[in-house]
Amino acid sequence: MRFLVLPLAALSLATVPAVVYAQDAAPDAEKSQSFTTIQSVTITPLSNGIQIKLAADGLLQFQRTYTEDGKLVLSFPDARNGTGKNFWNVGKYPVSHLQLQT
Repeated sequence: MRFLVLPLAALSLATVPAVVYAQDAAPDAEKSQSFTTIQSVTITPLSNGIQIKLAADGLLQFQRTYTEDGKLVLSFPDARNGTGKNFWNVGKYPVSHLQLQT
């Protein structure tokens, strides 16, 4: 199991959602694709920020983008949400909430 630690102490963002995109596996075996499942999300307040850990059953690859309204979006192209939740209300500066979307 691998952990992805996202230190957000230096970011001054109002909201920091993480977006998870999963693709449908193609029906024929030649185009099949393996996915990593995000199994849990742990949010730990620190004295100078927030630490967010995503636990997964494999290697998480990500892409980072910033939106015009100040949001940080992390995309995990080959990941599925296995946490059973889609939304965490963090409410601690600099993170408002965490949202996983498929």
